Amino acid sequence: MAPDIIFSFYYRNMIPKAILDIPDIGAFNLHGSLLPWYRGRNPVNWALIKGEKKTGLTLHYMVEKPDAGDIVARKEVAIEFDDTAYTLFMKMAKEARVLIREILPELENGTFTRIPQEVLGISSYFGGRKPEDGLISWHNDALSIYNLVRAVTHPYPGAFTYLDGKRLYIWKAYPE
Repeated sequence: MAPDIIFSFYYRNMIPKAILDIPDIGAFNLHGSLLPWYRGRNPVNWALIKGEKKTGLTLHYMVEKPDAGDIVARKEVAIEFDDTAYTLFMKMAKEARVLIREILPELENGTFTRIPQEVLGISSYFGGRKPEDGLISWHNDALSIYNLVRAVTHPYPGAFTYLDGKRLYIWKAYPE
């Protein structure tokens, strides 16, 4: 007895091909960006750091290469100027439920469409982030610093600088 569908939601490890090949309908991952853009880790944080006005969710086939399989469904999510990674993630979680409810009947009856990512144009990839990536460079403009702060504020490790040799965290900012 084998599953018809495998879903992966924010699972951080690659699933072996032997497992991906088991389900009849397919193995699908829900990625936190509008693929093929922002492939890789921490797409919500990166979208904020880069000052994007929108991001989204993509349900795609899982293949051996991360975030590279055919797209089955996408849902756009607006990024508001005062969104943080947490508030954006919560909006995306709400939209994820909508996306899955909409696509599930199509997956079950086989009427969904597969879109190869290559037809959507140039892709981008961003790697994982570490706490030390929150170091503020005061050479950046105010908007870039603001975007970093909101991308790594609570519950993430935070943006920081050094004052008199001591680490000082900046949890909230607003550019003037």
